[in-house]
Amino acid sequence: MHGSVSSRPFGLIDSPAANVVLSAKQSGEFVLKPDRLHELIAIRTALGLSQPAMAHLLELTTRDYQAFEWGECEIPNLYILAAERIAMAHAVLYGAPMKAPPELREEALALTRLMESQLPAEPSASSAGGCLIEPVQ
Repeated sequence: MHGSVSSRPFGLIDSPAANVVLSAKQSGEFVLKPDRLHELIAIRTALGLSQPAMAHLLELTTRDYQAFEWGECEIPNLYILAAERIAMAHAVLYGAPMKAPPELREEALALTRLMESQLPAEPSASSAGGCLIEPVQ
């Protein structure tokens, strides 16, 4: 099921890229992973970055980055995760949530809902002895 929490370690969210990574680790084979390739290109283009700019952010040479996008070598999971983190940082920094991949937006919403559900209830006037202390601003 796309976007659902799975029984995989750390409760990672299922996504096409995550499933490809999991199957690659289980099989131990090198097979071109089109989902990863498309995900990397989609992240870069959504951010409006050139290949050299994305390579710089991932601390790669432009040629090494191009080898990923051109399907010349397997894309290590580390670079997919780093690209997703870069996209999330750009989304927050520029106030543009659609720059983050859909799976990350779903994770962020789930985390926000979890945090909101665990916040202490707002104090009421009756629980504070009839007096609320206003926070200093």
